[in-house]
Amino acid sequence: MDRCQNGRKACRESLRECRGNLHEVRSDRKACREKLQEVRSDRKACRESLRACRESQRRGDILAYICNFLGNSVAVIDCKTDTLIKTISTLNHGNRISGPEGIALSPDRTSVYATNADQANLSIIRTMDQTLTGTIEMLNTPRKIAVFSDGKKAYVTTAGNNSVAVIDLINQNVTNTIPVGMAPFGIALSPDNGKAYVVNEDDSTLSIVDTMTETQVDNFPIGPGPLCIAILPDGTKAYVTNESNANVSVIHLSNNQLSFISVGAGPFGVAVSPNGERVIVTNGNTNTVSVIDPQIDQVIKTITVGLNPFGVAFTPDGTKAYVTNYRDNSISIIDIQKLTVTNTFAVGNGPIGVTIGQIASS
Repeated sequence: MDRCQNGRKACRESLRECRGNLHEVRSDRKACREKLQEVRSDRKACRESLRACRESQRRGDILAYICNFLGNSVAVIDCKTDTLIKTISTLNHGNRISGPEGIALSPDRTSVYATNADQANLSIIRTMDQTLTGTIEMLNTPRKIAVFSDGKKAYVTTAGNNSVAVIDLINQNVTNTIPVGMAPFGIALSPDNGKAYVVNEDDSTLSIVDTMTETQVDNFPIGPGPLCIAILPDGTKAYVTNESNANVSVIHLSNNQLSFISVGAGPFGVAVSPNGERVIVTNGNTNTVSVIDPQIDQVIKTITVGLNPFGVAFTPDGTKAYVTNYRDNSISIIDIQKLTVTNTFAVGNGPIGVTIGQIASS
């Protein structure tokens, strides 16, 4: 009898121990599941962080490239912090007083092209490391540049021989010259790249070039002392600054009919916002910019900037515009929503041309 009781007691203790062990195992399994879930969450967070990092690298930084005409250099501005991050010497111009003037980004944003009028060539800058990598030799005073959307070709106005130079950007040479008007300066491509619009300063005309045949197909007067040109994203209208007449020519590209908008004295640069809702004109003699609403073709605001503003460009998102101030060696930044200057700082000697883009990281 005692033996049975002792056996039953031992069985109960053994069962109790077994239950305790089972509870411990279950607790361990729960802890393992929780740990596994934690590891999985960490892995998910890590993947998301890596994805965000890769996306940030893919998009890259928004940078402004500014031609310092009297400094023989290109300044690079970080548009997020609005700080000068590098100055790139273009070429040794010796005793020449003029450096880079026209500037444009390649469509893939891997290269910047800057025209050097006195040196008669085109500087090539690699955006990955902001390094001058080469030049394309030209003739006869290259001024402004327009790059085709496929990145294979560019047109450069050459004032010295009244023509447009056709540049093969892959092989880095001049393949053709297209006769236009006298002293061509500004140039812009239609959105489909089928036409190039060339502003001829000395005879106050606009040349239209068929880019397939590479010939001038039209030429007509637009206003005294025309300089720069910008086209709306939908290709309906072009805006040309007339330095000698303190106005802007509005060209309706479907029929080439003209209208005019009065702005400040000495209008020079012009740019259209990416969404086509704003046009900004720099007024070199009044130290202002005129903001135009292209829906009504009227100036909606005049903003004071630095001394002798020349170039202007919008950021890709259209929230800011950068204006080069030639005489005080600075750039003014305009908040497009508020239409106010938010910052002005030095960038180099005689800033003039400017282009802005989102630069892909390496």
